[in-house]
Amino acid sequence: MASMQTDPAPAAVPPGFERLRVKAVIRETADAHSIVFEVPDDRADRFAYAPGQFLTLRVDVDGETCLRCYSLASSPSVDADLKVSIKRVAGGRVSNRLLDTVQAGDEIVVMPPKGVFRLRESEAPVVLFAAGSGITPVISILKQILVTTARPVTLVYANRDERSVIFRHELAGLAARHADRFTLVHRFDDREGPLTAGAVAAQTRVGEAQFYMCGPAPFMQMVRNSLRDAGIAEERIFLESFDGEIDETPAAPAATGAEAAGEDAAARVVVRHHGADHAFGVRAGETVHAAATRQGLSLPFSCKAGYCGLCLARVTSGTVTMKDNLGGVSDAQIAEGWTLACQAQVTSPEATLVFE
Repeated sequence: MASMQTDPAPAAVPPGFERLRVKAVIRETADAHSIVFEVPDDRADRFAYAPGQFLTLRVDVDGETCLRCYSLASSPSVDADLKVSIKRVAGGRVSNRLLDTVQAGDEIVVMPPKGVFRLRESEAPVVLFAAGSGITPVISILKQILVTTARPVTLVYANRDERSVIFRHELAGLAARHADRFTLVHRFDDREGPLTAGAVAAQTRVGEAQFYMCGPAPFMQMVRNSLRDAGIAEERIFLESFDGEIDETPAAPAATGAEAAGEDAAARVVVRHHGADHAFGVRAGETVHAAATRQGLSLPFSCKAGYCGLCLARVTSGTVTMKDNLGGVSDAQIAEGWTLACQAQVTSPEATLVFE
């Protein structure tokens, strides 16, 4: 296996990122690996994190710089090193590059931890739902609960089959050591079928519990709707909304014909990126980032969920509104004219966004 060199020139590390050495690569399943990073002592404060947060990796793939968010599976109360876990995505440029090439001793350019998917302070019981690689931030939060609190906790973990379980031995060890207050529920599609609304509702009988979830978008939508239908208040439901299949999708080819001319567009936008202006139409309800992707324009992104802030742009003309803002841009920045392209919807006939 050839060693991966993601960004060999030290001078190329951009502001806000750091170069970290890979301490170990752990094979979790046939299609999921964990990467353990060494953090130098003089960078420890920059890489302090809360369980549930993520790292943004900067990886060169075929001459293109790609940014991807990967949740931390480690927990600062338990683990000495930072660990992210990556599952292979069919056609995924970044996940495949990382799984196929990274070895101990390699260096990867990394942005320090970010994210708002964190355990809320309370003494209430906790119910965690995870599917597939969605276990990554969930196990981080789980370890925090078990080590730093006395809260009872249940984890419902859904997978295609038993072979797909990530962190199988670690979860089994936690269940054995904390049998008095940790309930581990595995759900396998090949045996019982996908997780059902009834199985979700069964977990709502646990007092005034808080509910945390991470997994593919359809899974989380089902769990969230089932909790709401069972009478769980929205303020007791917390989710991590990354979807690796979306984040890994290559840019679409440039649009042609009526689409390129913007004849089906509700607004027209000019995006200034790397000093060049790109004009195109934006459909009703479509984000600027999505419209740019239709045109074959590759704008910065990592999470596409309003968390990471990598698609931050200044609105220099026109008006936009954001679908969601989960911490990627502050209220003060919004007041100064900044927006997140992955969430920005144009509300005027024309608008200009500048990536600085």
